[in-house]
Amino acid sequence: MIGLFQLRTETCWFIMDPMRSALQIPSLLLCIAAFGMAQQAKIDATAEWRYMKKDDPLHAKVYDKFLLEGVYLTPPRVVNGAPALVVECVGGKVENNYFNVGAVVDHKSGGLFPQVTGLEVRIDGKSKRTFMVDSVSTDGLSIYFTRVDLHDVLRGKQVLIGVNEYLGPQVVMRFDMPDPAPVLEKCGSDRMLKRKGK
Repeated sequence: MIGLFQLRTETCWFIMDPMRSALQIPSLLLCIAAFGMAQQAKIDATAEWRYMKKDDPLHAKVYDKFLLEGVYLTPPRVVNGAPALVVECVGGKVENNYFNVGAVVDHKSGGLFPQVTGLEVRIDGKSKRTFMVDSVSTDGLSIYFTRVDLHDVLRGKQVLIGVNEYLGPQVVMRFDMPDPAPVLEKCGSDRMLKRKGK
């Protein structure tokens, strides 16, 4: 009997023999462990800032744009790529910072700030109860947050964020934060990013 285990993108093949099934368990465990190490290597390899210039001719601006890809711990119903943290600066100051969730975020508007359903944030294992979303993108895929919270996010080692998908479950994302030096070099004139402490 031939068995097949498909673990996301890696595939493990093995031949199941009822007479020797006890001997095959180590092979199966080795295959699962190799998959886990491959996933961790992918996470470690992507934990760096990607930098690009972004032109905005309508507003006569050129942005310094930084993008950090994260991973889904609980993905949305349809996955079209990785979640991302984006920071855009002009003239050394932060203009936009947001999480691209990759799914339409369940939120209510009408007040001063939108209420994002299921919003939970943990930085280095500690719950951040005062994380403030100041807007949601028009397509509903991204949540913009304050520069005060960006300061804390950039100085963390690991950020977990959860938000409810519209008509769906909570999407949970993890960002392994690299050194913020590249972002601070281009956006470091921003007084919120320069402030001391957490």
